[in-house]
Amino acid sequence: MNTKQQTQVTFISNKNLKDRAIKKAKEDGITLKALLTMSMKAYLNNELNVSLQSNNITYDEIFSDKDVIAKSNKLGALLKRTNI
Repeated sequence: MNTKQQTQVTFISNKNLKDRAIKKAKEDGITLKALLTMSMKAYLNNELNVSLQSNNITYDEIFSDKDVIAKSNKLGALLKRTNI
């Protein structure tokens, strides 16, 4: 028997996004619940970073400006330091 207290997490998501995530998770042999739980644990353990930088080449042109990128990085660092 699981003696740890559990709670339900409910949020609204784009159906296509959810369906694609479920499909990919299934292909990787896990459930969406397991993926989200692992993501939350990794985030709390500082093993998952949230960033405003894109890994995709097709990002907004505004983020190709080096000055905007530098200011965005400074803002991100400030937010990280203030623990908001």
